[in-house]
Amino acid sequence: MSIQLHTPPPRWLTFQSAPKYCGLSSRTLQNYEIAGLIKVANVIQPGSKRGRKLIDRESLDLLIERSFGAKTMVEICPKNSREAGAGHLQ
Repeated sequence: MSIQLHTPPPRWLTFQSAPKYCGLSSRTLQNYEIAGLIKVANVIQPGSKRGRKLIDRESLDLLIERSFGAKTMVEICPKNSREAGAGHLQ
């Protein structure tokens, strides 16, 4: 019988590998970066002008864990009673 060891995912994920890891789109991850909800490092090699953005997997995991049980607030009822009566089925 052989024992298979599971290699943990890397600490830092690229914007190409992160969607595969968590199931969120690249655009959603970019929005989380802009909002400051996940940690992102821009690693630049000496002499280069551009770098490679890497997402901290632990900050992504924490964001997802904090989302458990969270509910999105959606306004269903109109604010004034006049509009409320117009859409009500009797």
